[in-house]
Amino acid sequence: METPNEDQRPDGWSHGAASYEELFAPFTGAYADDAIRLLNVTEHDRVLDIAAGSGAFTTRAAERGASVLQPTSLPACSKCWTRSSPRAGSPR
Repeated sequence: METPNEDQRPDGWSHGAASYEELFAPFTGAYADDAIRLLNVTEHDRVLDIAAGSGAFTTRAAERGASVLQPTSLPACSKCWTRSSPRAGSPR
């Protein structure tokens, strides 16, 4: 069995979080906007965002009042989405 590359191991992900936010968050944000609109997310919804990346979907769901949970073990990724929406900083 081959040893996993750095990008295939959780301990290798945090160093790329800042560049991921800068390069991909604006791009994925447009898709998150569409998804939130099409799903009609409201304050009555609970959202579990697995592999949230920059938190584009999580942030938008929280901004609409949804109860959100983004379970990540990567502090750098959590900082990306809590910085853009403090209301999304912890599960409610």
